[in-house]
Amino acid sequence: MLEFPDIQEVYEDYSSLGFQVLAINPFDDLEAIREVREDPTLGITFQLLMDNAVQNTDSLYNISIYPQNFLIDGSGKIRYRFGYTTEEALISNLNTIYYGP
Repeated sequence: MLEFPDIQEVYEDYSSLGFQVLAINPFDDLEAIREVREDPTLGITFQLLMDNAVQNTDSLYNISIYPQNFLIDGSGKIRYRFGYTTEEALISNLNTIYYGP
């Protein structure tokens, strides 16, 4: 959740280009996710999803630490994979995806 404000900021700036955020939580229940969604101090407008099958998420994407962030291009290819992120790192990587190196 520490990175949510940065992700939200980038989401607002890049969503017009087609950038989407899917935050998948394999640990908390629906009530905890709703609390995060409704927390006015976070102002989250991107999608918060839950995954009760942690092993499936972990094995599908080879996740061994959380948080785990992926930037996937329009063709479905994973372009970047990293742990905790910042607004600056997201912008840098998104600019590469959308505008080239």
